Amino acid sequence: MKKLIFLAMFLALLLPLTAAGGDLFSNTLDHSSLDHSPFDHSPVLHHQTHYHGQLSSNPFTPHSTANPFTGGNPYGDTIANPYSEVGRALQNPYIGGGAMLFTTDGEYRGNLNSNPFDPNSVSNPFGEYGSPFSPESINNPFGAGSPFNPDSPTNPFGHGLMIISE
Repeated sequence: MKKLIFLAMFLALLLPLTAAGGDLFSNTLDHSSLDHSPFDHSPVLHHQTHYHGQLSSNPFTPHSTANPFTGGNPYGDTIANPYSEVGRALQNPYIGGGAMLFTTDGEYRGNLNSNPFDPNSVSNPFGEYGSPFSPESINNPFGAGSPFNPDSPTNPFGHGLMIISE
């Protein structure tokens, strides 16, 4: 299932680039969207997705949230802009959903929002993706949040996690 999600995400990113000659990291991808299946907690690809950069502490990675000119731009459709769709979900703890985090292998790492009651939120201290004890959580310094993991947002030399929303 994880390999199928990664393959579909990879093709969804590549097809607009090859078909229209556009930028691989353009904000809108026309071929797929992420939605949650009622039977599974992992996302299912459907209509249209938006790429919002990489959740990373590496300022030299293209589209990193630590880079103020790309993924950390406070005026773009990024998490640094509190008026953007993704930024609002981080500012308001009562909004569910928000963007989703994925590794480069296509593994789902939770919802990027500040809602502590969302079961898939990285802000839920008791959830699978927010608990400091869960190996799937970016808040676990010995699991997915390890500074030695290349997909970890805390790795100063890594590439971080992809931020994707519907």
